[in-house]
This record gives sequence, C-alpha cells and structure tokens, in this order.
Amino acid sequence: MKRTSPGCPHMAWTPENIESVRRLVIESPQRSTRSRASILGLSHHSLQRILHGELNFHPYKIMTVQKLLPSDFVQRRLFFERMLEIIASDDVILIMSDEAHFDLDGYVNKQNC
Repeated sequence: MKRTSPGCPHMAWTPENIESVRRLVIESPQRSTRSRASILGLSHHSLQRILHGELNFHPYKIMTVQKLLPSDFVQRRLFFERMLEIIASDDVILIMSDEAHFDLDGYVNKQNC
C-alpha cells in the first residue's frame, strides 16, 4: 500500500495525465521531457515524477563501442588462436579483468552525449 506524502498533494498525478504521458512517450520516444511537459501543460518536475514514479520509465546511458570491420574478424581469430597457445603452456600466468576504457578517436565524455 502506497503511503501518502505529508506535503502538498500531487495534483498532476491524475489517471488522465498519466495516460497522456504514456501515450506521448510511446508516440515520440526521442522528444525531450521539457517539450513533453510543455505540450501536456505540466511542469517539468511533475512530468518527471510521473515518468519515474508511475510509469517506471528511466533515462538510459549511451554506450560507446568500437565499430568492427570485416578485416577485424581475421585478426581476432588469429589473436584467439595465439592466446590459446599461450594459455596452454605451463609457464605463463594470465590475469584478465572485465574493466576497460577505450580512447580511439579522442576523449569521449558520455555525460555530454
């Protein structure tokens, strides 16, 4: 059971507003929240509360990845075969990590994307 907040009631959280926000997000998912709020006549904060609290919509983070070319697959296969040979030898210790930062074409700041 949801508890009511002790402050002012959320006047924008009407079933009609929630449904109109849901429809607008489905119709145009690329539109900004500020323009959605303007279209619906809601405050930006009210729209964000509806998106997060009622509809469970959350922003996503852009992931930057390297583009693979057809010639890369041959190099990857050769690297894989060489690594198998190295791992098979008893005198090598291999330490791997799942963290990586790739800086190929300059600095990428994901916060500004």
